[in-house]
Amino acid sequence: FLLGKALLESGDAAGAEAELERALEHKYSDEAVAPVMAKALLNSRQHRKLTDRYAKFEIADFQGAVDLKVALAMAYAAQGQKDEARAAVNRALSIKAESPEAQLADARLKAGENDIDAALLTLDALLAKAPATAPAWQLKGDLLMHAKSDPVGAAAAYRKAIEARNDSPEAHAALITLAFAQKDLEGAAKQVAELKKLLPNHPQTRFFEAQIAFARSDFKKARELLQPLVQATPDNPRVLHLAGATEFKLDALSQAETLLANAVKVAPNFVGARRVLAQVYLRERQPARAQALLRPIVDSGSADSESLSLMGQ
Repeated sequence: FLLGKALLESGDAAGAEAELERALEHKYSDEAVAPVMAKALLNSRQHRKLTDRYAKFEIADFQGAVDLKVALAMAYAAQGQKDEARAAVNRALSIKAESPEAQLADARLKAGENDIDAALLTLDALLAKAPATAPAWQLKGDLLMHAKSDPVGAAAAYRKAIEARNDSPEAHAALITLAFAQKDLEGAAKQVAELKKLLPNHPQTRFFEAQIAFARSDFKKARELLQPLVQATPDNPRVLHLAGATEFKLDALSQAETLLANAVKVAPNFVGARRVLAQVYLRERQPARAQALLRPIVDSGSADSESLSLMGQ
C-alpha cells in the first residue's frame, strides 16, 4: 500500500495501480485503498474503470471520502457526465465544506461549464484561506492563460504554485509550455533543468527533455527518451504526437504512421498530430489519405496556414 502511494506521488500511476491491487489481494483495507486507487486510475485516464468501480463505494473517514468523491467527479466530467460530476462534488462539499480539494473540484467544474469568472472567484476564496494550495494556483494559471489570454498573470500563478510545492510537475510543465509558446527555447530548457533536479525520473521531465532535444534537432536523443514513455503511456496523445514527429524526422515512416494514427484515434481534434500524419502520407505518396485527414481542419473555417499548405500540396 505504501509503495503504491509512493509510486503515485512520483508520477507512476500504472505502477501505483499494480501495487494497490496487490495490497487488496493481501487483504489490506478497501477503505484505505479506495481514494488512492481512485487517484491512480484518474491519473492514468481510466475514467470509466474508476466510475464503474467506485460509484457506490462509501468511506467513513472524512478526508478519504472527500478524496474519493473528488476523483469520481473528475472522472465523470472527463466522460461528459456533468450531472454526475456535479453531484459528486456537492457530496464532497457536504462532507467537508472547507476542504481545499472539494473547492478546487468545484472550480474545475465551473471552468468546464465555461463560467470562468465564477471559477476564478472560487479559486481566489480558496487561496485567501489556503495560500499554499499548489493545484489551485495551477488552475488559476491555466484559466488566466487559456480563458483570459493573460500570459503574465498565468506565469505569476504558476510560480506561486512552485513556491507552494517546488516539486509540482504540472506547474513546471505549464511554465515550460508557456516558454515554448513564446519561442523561448533557452527559457524552456532552463525550466526543464530545474524540473530534472527535483524529479529526474518523472514522465513529465522525460517528455520535456525529449521536446527540448526535438527542438534542437537531436532526434536520436528524443527517440531514446520517448520510447519508454510510449510503452508506459500508450494512450497519451502528446507523447504519441512527439514520438511520431520524431520518427518522421528520422525517416522511419512506418513507425511514424503508427504512432500518429494512434494519436489521432485517441484525440481526433488534435490538429498537430493530423498535420504531421498528413506529411507522412505525402512522403509515402498517399495524397488521398492526406486529404481525408486534413479535410475536417480545412472545412472547419478556422484552418491554420500549415494545414492549408499541406492540402495544397
